[in-house]
Amino acid sequence: MNPTIKTSDKIDVKGVFLDSLRMYFAPLIGAFKAIKAEMARMERRHHA
Repeated sequence: MNPTIKTSDKIDVKGVFLDSLRMYFAPLIGAFKAIKAEMARMERRHHA
């Protein structure tokens, strides 16, 4: 006997996919933000 799957029991595939993408790209995004911040800091220091 196969019980029917309720909608609450289904895995949110789109949500899981987006979360895994976010986790995969988080280090890259963090690195770009840090580089951008450092460049701005150097720019301010250079022109001050």
